[in-house]
Amino acid sequence: MSTCRLARFAAPVFVLIAAPFVLAALAPQQKPKPDAPQIPYPEQSSRGCTRLFFWNGDHSGGEVMVDYGKPVWRDDYDAVVAKSEPARWRFGQNFWTTLDTNIDLAFGKVEIAPGQWYLVLERKADGTFALVFLDPVEVRDHHLDAFTVKLTKGGTEVPLAYRKVDVRADHLLVRLDLDGSAKHGAKLVIQFGKHELSAPFVMKPAD
Repeated sequence: MSTCRLARFAAPVFVLIAAPFVLAALAPQQKPKPDAPQIPYPEQSSRGCTRLFFWNGDHSGGEVMVDYGKPVWRDDYDAVVAKSEPARWRFGQNFWTTLDTNIDLAFGKVEIAPGQWYLVLERKADGTFALVFLDPVEVRDHHLDAFTVKLTKGGTEVPLAYRKVDVRADHLLVRLDLDGSAKHGAKLVIQFGKHELSAPFVMKPAD
């Protein structure tokens, strides 16, 4: 099941699942070979959804949506966030967190083309954070599950601002907020526990 917050005319973190919180092309490599026959496992889970879309009475100029699993916050995750070494983290729970857009997006100088992207989070060597956009075609070709995020390489990186907040998010929360001070401006906001990551961006709808 998915629930979606909608904001008209344009309109709505990190996950620490076994580790916390970003793909693009994998370096040439062979697909993982299982040591034993694969076993299918059925799964059902409630997911979060946030969307911004343009509308003008009889047609849409475009939209962007993020779909994500909602892990539960645990206090011992604070220690994981506080570590200083570089790390690539699973973002969300269960299946890949996805961003689907049919319009161009600009996160500062970083351009994101229309299409579907798998998202992961990364802590850089200098302690800053980044959202990494991965190419789903490469991920699918290698049969990678989000649990094996550390096997991914590369990706288009968007810098994220970090701040500590007072109100705790007991489940991972992702929002797409409108920014009324800029034409077609918005902000991606990720909150988990009392930790918040964010990045402003501009949408480019069709005329």
